[in-house]
Amino acid sequence: MIETKGVAEITEEIFDDTCKLKLREMSKAVEFIVQQIKNYHEVHVQSLEDRKKYVLKYFTSGKGVFFKRESKKYMGFMGGE
Repeated sequence: MIETKGVAEITEEIFDDTCKLKLREMSKAVEFIVQQIKNYHEVHVQSLEDRKKYVLKYFTSGKGVFFKRESKKYMGFMGGE
């Protein structure tokens, strides 16, 4: 009979580490994007519509492609809809 318990434990450990790493990467990326948006707001005091356009442009520009599907969520976080 093949012993599988050790394999499962190792796999779970790798999975946990990978998830933590991904969460850290995502957290850093979100912090970076939020900071970029804040920097923009400090320089350009504009209407809510202009800010929404900027956020959408930023999220779809290539820098924020990973978050493109979440852009409405983050726009909401930044005080949009």
